[in-house]
Amino acid sequence: MSHESKQTYLEEVERNLEEIYSNFKYLYHIHMTDERALTQLGKRTLYQIWNYRETDFNSSFYVPYKLKKRYSDKVKNYLF
Repeated sequence: MSHESKQTYLEEVERNLEEIYSNFKYLYHIHMTDERALTQLGKRTLYQIWNYRETDFNSSFYVPYKLKKRYSDKVKNYLF
C-alpha cells in the first residue's frame, strides 16, 4: 500500500474512533446521574475502541496501538 493510501486509511480510522468517543460523551451526559449506566457505558466504549478493526483494503491492517491508547485514555479521563 502506498504511503498516501495508508495515510488516508489512518485518517478514516481516527475519524471512526473520534465518532465512538463523541457518542460516548453524548451518552455520558444523558446518564450522568446513573452510576451503573456510566460503568456499563465506559466498559462498552473501551471494548469498542480496543476491538476496533478496519476491514477496508481487503487486508489485515490493524489500528495502531498509540491511536487506540489515546482514545482509551480520553474515555478513562472523562469517567474519572
